[in-house]
Amino acid sequence: MEQNIIPFKNLKHLKTYEYTSSDLSITRTYILNPYIYENIIKWIPKTIAPNVITLSGFLFIIIQVIICAIYAPTMTERDVPSWVFATSAICLFCYQTLDNIDGKQARRTKQCSPLGELFDHGVDALTCTLGSISWMTACAQGMTIYSLMILVAPMVPFIYCTWEEYHVGGLNLGYVNGPIEGLLFVQSGQWICAIGGQDFVHQTLKDFLHINAIPDCINNLKIHEALNIFTMGLVLLNLTSNIKTVFAKVTQTTERVHAFVIELIPFYIFFIAYSTIVIYSDVVKENVYTYVVGITLLFGYMGSSITLRFLLKSPIKIHHPLLYLFTTNAMAAYFGVEKTIQLRLLQFTTGIIILYYAYFVYVITNTISTFLNIGILRILPKEHQE
Repeated sequence: MEQNIIPFKNLKHLKTYEYTSSDLSITRTYILNPYIYENIIKWIPKTIAPNVITLSGFLFIIIQVIICAIYAPTMTERDVPSWVFATSAICLFCYQTLDNIDGKQARRTKQCSPLGELFDHGVDALTCTLGSISWMTACAQGMTIYSLMILVAPMVPFIYCTWEEYHVGGLNLGYVNGPIEGLLFVQSGQWICAIGGQDFVHQTLKDFLHINAIPDCINNLKIHEALNIFTMGLVLLNLTSNIKTVFAKVTQTTERVHAFVIELIPFYIFFIAYSTIVIYSDVVKENVYTYVVGITLLFGYMGSSITLRFLLKSPIKIHHPLLYLFTTNAMAAYFGVEKTIQLRLLQFTTGIIILYYAYFVYVITNTISTFLNIGILRILPKEHQE
């Protein structure tokens, strides 16, 4: 079973690993890096492993999720305390900061490794959904089409950027990108709710702007709805850039079709199943967090699998029986299966996904750390690394 997760014959490619990614974010280059990241990294002891910093950042996301789950268990609540949004904004900023300095710590301690990249990307994949929960709480829509947009907004660019990295040989983020400007945008929304109250984003554009010349189809949108639609527009622009970059690398027409269609079929199935459940299932609306945990870990597995195959220089393989177990939930919702059966199926699916994802993480981290003779959450003495 371990061979199905990580092909041992390809482990040799880990020895030739080189970090090739880049981040051209204007905000990061001229503000965050010189004034925040560079100053914080000076205070971090060189004895702390980079993966510990990565994991610490993820813990802030977990804190945010727990707080939101307590005060907005169905994500339809309109009386969420303002401090919840302030805390969420701070947690997101702490995650973002630690996510940007773990690489600095790796370079200053000479601990750059494929395990570190996989660890970092794996946490980022999980944060795509979990990091969106605070904004879903602010929107108070529950599991609706708008919530679907909120969750898809980070998922789509992440999976396509990872896919681009696989084909191009590196992750190259643009002058305005999701991990920097995107997260700051979400944090801004949280601060608006913290200062102006949750009701602020539930105003219509007409009430907020007082401009009657705008068509009613736009003017009657609530602020959070307009922001979600605007975000999806940016996602589509980013998506076209990813596709153009990969197609420029993959020159033959047949290879392009294979790369774009065949390799990402599991993601398309995941997206269709996920959308179907959100649209048709009342059970999910009543058990939001059970559902979110399941899709978070399943998506995390898919994203990490592409990164793993990139590092091992092996064909993309993100098909898994779990994906098809997940689709049974979509079928049950679409055909209106009795609610009790849908609930048990959702709980069973989420439980299996949790167990498999834990096993998946255990296998890849231990296999790679053993093969490269490096620590996972600690820096080994030089004599142990030789």
